[in-house]
Order: sequence, then structure tokens, then C-alpha cells
Amino acid sequence: MAGLSATSRIPRTSSRSPTCIVQLISGAIPSYTLEKRYLRKDGQPIWVKVTASAARDTAGFAAYRIAVIEDINHRKLAEGRRQADEAKYRAIVDTAVDAIAVIDESGVIQSFNRSAEDIFGYPAAEVVGQNVRVLMPEPDRGRHDGYLANYRRTGQPKIIGVGREVQGRRKDGSLFPLELSIAEWRADGRRYFTGIMRDVTERKQAEEALRRLNETLERRVGERTAELEAANQRLTDQMEALHRAQTALQQAQKMEAIGQLTGGIAHDFNNLLAAISGNLHLMIGRAANDPLQLRLINATQSAAERGARLVEQLLAFARQQSLRPETVNLDELLREFAILITRSVGATIEVRFDGEAELWPVEADTVQFQSAVLNLAVNARDGRERECRWEVAPPSNERSCCGLAARLD
Repeated sequence: MAGLSATSRIPRTSSRSPTCIVQLISGAIPSYTLEKRYLRKDGQPIWVKVTASAARDTAGFAAYRIAVIEDINHRKLAEGRRQADEAKYRAIVDTAVDAIAVIDESGVIQSFNRSAEDIFGYPAAEVVGQNVRVLMPEPDRGRHDGYLANYRRTGQPKIIGVGREVQGRRKDGSLFPLELSIAEWRADGRRYFTGIMRDVTERKQAEEALRRLNETLERRVGERTAELEAANQRLTDQMEALHRAQTALQQAQKMEAIGQLTGGIAHDFNNLLAAISGNLHLMIGRAANDPLQLRLINATQSAAERGARLVEQLLAFARQQSLRPETVNLDELLREFAILITRSVGATIEVRFDGEAELWPVEADTVQFQSAVLNLAVNARDGRERECRWEVAPPSNERSCCGLAARLD
């Protein structure tokens, strides 16, 4: 290097700073320091820090220059990498969809990306250097410094590393919901916090619209369900009505068949009764001198006549004709019927009619009434195994009604 000019090792693209040298030689400045690139012997550039001064003679002229050269190549390379990293970080942060803001441990905003500018309405130049409280509504605005002070004092995080939903405040004062997550990091011995924020206004609106849609859907489903239930009930009612109609039709068909069968039996039975009644008329003439036989023949004749009336009723039923009620005296009707009842129930049952009380006349079909009394007597006989007495009498309050009371002792 001896004998070579100092400028011969300076790359052509590097500034040679001739002004500093002139000022040093002229005595305008005692020394200067600068960072420059030089070429190593192998031709590779290297960053150095040059501190130069001048040695002067007794007349004050610069006899020669003294330079102290410090290798700062590693530092400059590190600074270059850091600047590149910062450029990458800034490119990522500025193109991020979410809002990103960095604050220091005092809450002062250090950086504010473009998405944060969009959602809060502040330009970065306006909020950087301000306290982050400017982005918060009350009551968080008044409490935030206390939160930071408590964290610096206790070291206990409450929201760091935990995402949550908060409210943000725009420049125009309007409030909006946002999701916030906070990360902590350190640089140069200082503590910083990065907040990542996302405006969820549209999501909230979509959720509200979905909620209203679900309510509407549930209401419509409920209405449709009620309509279907009502339709199902109507269908059930119609099916039940159809079933009742089918049952009634089947019953009518059955009754029609029974009526036809009853009509045929009644005709045949009526022929038998006609033969019996004719023979009884012949027997009356031959038993004129025997009162007992005459009484039995008359009772049998009355029974045959009642049978004939019963046949008429069966024929009326077969033709679906109404019966023929008439005014009758129960006392007389029962006494006429007594012998037939006695013969029907047998000797083990004593039949007694209490007809002393004066009974009111009643409207009744004679044959139906006598058939009912006869059935009552026969049922009483069939339900008793020992000898007993069957008594037919008016009720205890004789004038209150026109019915009968039957007692089996």
C-alpha cells in the first residue's frame, strides 16, 4: 500500500468526499469521519470507517494526513440485512388484509398499516406517535393506560395471546365490532405489542341476517306444520266419517238381511198360529161344559192372538214400519197374562200380581209390553235355583208414575 494514493483503493461507484479533504488541508476542520467502501487486494469491496486528521508543520501547513481505518463491513452488512428485512416486513404488513398496529409499552403507536388506515379512517402519519386510546371508545379509552401499567407491574397478561371481540372507534366517532389479538415482542431492550385487528361488521350483519332468516324459516315451518296438522286432522275426521258411514252401511245391510230373515220366519210362524188359533176355536165348542178347560183354552187363545200381534210387529220391523202403541190398563193386561207367565216360569216360582193400587192407563204396545214382562219372568226363573216368589206391583209412590216394580224373594 505504501506509495499508493489512498483514492486508488476506492471503488469508482463510491463517493470520494474531496470536500472533506480540502477542508482538512486548509485547516477549516481539524478532522473528519466517514464511512466508505474500499477494495481489498482480491478486489472485493469492504466497508470501513475512516477517521482522518492532518499533521502540520511549524508554519501551520498540513505536512501529511493521518487516517485511522476501522473495519465495519459486518455491521454494514447486518444493517443491510435489517433494512431488507424491514422492507419485507413493511411490504407484508402494508398488503395484509387485517389491520396491524404496533405500540410500545407506554401505549404510543409506532406503526399503522394500510388496512388499519382503511378501517379506522386515520392516515398513519396522523396516529403514529399518539396513544392508542384514540382508537378506543369508552370505557376502554379511560382504562387502557391502567391496563398497561398493571401489566408492567405484575407481568400478568390478561388479553395477550387471547383473541377476543372488542369495539373500535373510527375517526368520525362511529363504533364498529372488531376481533383483536395481541402479541408481545422485544427489541433493543424495549417491549412492544403488535395488535392484529379485523373488522367483523359484515360478519355481524350476516349473522344477524342469518338469525332473522332462521326465525323466519322456523316461523314458516311452524305455520306449515300447523297447516299439515290441520289437514291431517281433517283427513282423520273424513276417514272417521267414512268409517262411520261404512259401519252404518254394514249395519243397514245387516239389518236389512235380518229384516228379510225375520219377515220369512214371521210368515211361517203366522201360519202356525193360524192353525193353532183355528183348532182352539174348535175346542171351545167341545169344552163348553168344562169351565177349567174352557179357561185354559181361552188363555191359550189369548196367547195365540198375542203371538199373532207379535208376528205383525216382526213383519212391521221387516218392512221398517213403526209399532202401534195404544192406551192400555196394566192391571187388566197383567191379569189376562198371568196364566201364561205362571206356565212359563214353572211350579218352583210363585207369581203374584198386586193390582189393588189404582194404576194410571199407559201408552204402550201390548205385545211389546207382555213380551218384556215374560222375558223378565223367564230370566228370573233361570237365575234362581231354589223355590221363590216373583211379585209384580206398582211402585211405592203409586201416583208418581205409571211403571211397575218387580221383586224376586
